[in-house]
Amino acid sequence: LVPVSLLPVYYQKAGWLYGMGGLALGVMFLFAACGFVREHSRERARRVLRASLIYLPALLALMLLEAFVTGKLAG
Repeated sequence: LVPVSLLPVYYQKAGWLYGMGGLALGVMFLFAACGFVREHSRERARRVLRASLIYLPALLALMLLEAFVTGKLAG
């Protein structure tokens, strides 16, 4: 997910704010997933679920925030 979430930065549809936030969110999700791979438990599975429920809305919120901060919309 990390490389795909950074594609808007690569194609210059998003800037550094989205890129840094997307990278941080991707690393957070990756850590949750790696924790589940190490230890298969219900608690670890719930952590991955929570991370996934936070990941996409936060990514979209970052894109909107950057559009408002910079004053330009991608497109």
